[in-house]
Amino acid sequence: MRGNRREHVKTAVISIVVAILVWMAINYINPPELTTTIYNLPVRISGEHEIKNRGLTVVDKSKISGLSVSVKGKRNDLLKLSGGVYVDIDVSQIDEAGEYQLVGNVSLPSSKLSVDKVKFTTIPVKIEQIESKGIKVVVKQTGSISTKLVRCQSEEETIIITGARSELADVKYAEAQVDISELTEDSVIKESYELMDKNGEPVSRKETIECSESELNINCAIYDTRNVPIRLVMAEGTKGGKDIDLIASTVTPEMIEIGVKSHSEVDCVYAKVFEIAEETECTITEPEGAYIPEERKKVKVKLAKIDKNSDNTGEIE
Repeated sequence: MRGNRREHVKTAVISIVVAILVWMAINYINPPELTTTIYNLPVRISGEHEIKNRGLTVVDKSKISGLSVSVKGKRNDLLKLSGGVYVDIDVSQIDEAGEYQLVGNVSLPSSKLSVDKVKFTTIPVKIEQIESKGIKVVVKQTGSISTKLVRCQSEEETIIITGARSELADVKYAEAQVDISELTEDSVIKESYELMDKNGEPVSRKETIECSESELNINCAIYDTRNVPIRLVMAEGTKGGKDIDLIASTVTPEMIEIGVKSHSEVDCVYAKVFEIAEETECTITEPEGAYIPEERKKVKVKLAKIDKNSDNTGEIE
C-alpha cells in the first residue's frame, strides 16, 4: 500500500511539471494578447509650415498633456514598447487665430500593436498671429582687469524678434554677458544672448520666437584708469543760473575714476547743471577719448548762490 501511494504522488508531480512545461511552450509559441495603458503621450503637430505662410503659429504646445491610450498586443511586443507612441494633430487647414478642439490620431511604432481604447476625445490647440518687434541689446560685463576699465558695446543696438503675440509681450530686452577677465587688448568678440523679461529674468515662454541675430558682435575697448576732479558748468539758458556760484557749490563725489586711452589728455570731467535747486542731481559728460561707466555718471550737487559782495561769478557755459 505504501508503495502504491508513492507511485501516485510521483505520477501527480510529473503530471504537474508536464502541464507547466506544456503551458510555457504554448505561451512561448503563441503568447496571449495583453493590454497596457500609456500616459502623457507626446504630441506631433503637422501643418505648421502651411499656417506660418498665413502669418499664424501654434502656441503653448508644451501645455498639451494628460493624453493616454490603451494599447493591445502580444506580451513580447508590449515588453519591447519603450516609446514611439504619439498623438498626431494636423493644423494645416486653420486660417485664423483662435482656440480649436482638434481630433488626434494615435501613431504606434509597430503593426503588431493596436489601439484598444483612446482615453481622450479632442485636443485643445491654440493658434496666434505672428508679429515682430525690435528690442534693445544690453551688454553685461563680468570679471575685471586690475587697474583697467573695459567698455563692451554691441554693434547691434537692437534686434528683431518674431513670434506669437503673447510670447513677444514677455520679452523686454536681449542680454549678452561678456567675461572681460581674459581680455588683453581691444577686440571684437561674438557672444550669444538671452531674451529677458521686465524683471530681468530669462523669458520662459519662447517656443515660437525667432531672432534676427543668432550672435552679437561685441566691441571691447580697454582703458587705463585715472582719478580726476569733477567740475560744474551751467547749461546755457538755465533760469536763475546767473545767480549760482559754481565754484562755491559742492559735488559728491569730488573725484571720479574714469577710463582713458594712453594718448588722452583728460585731467577733469564736467557735470552740467540744468536745474536750479539747493540740492540736485547732475550727469557727468563723457570726454572724448575717455570712458565713464553709466553707474558713475550721476553726482549729487549742492548749489551755492553768488555772494553779491564778491566778484566771483563761477563758471558759466
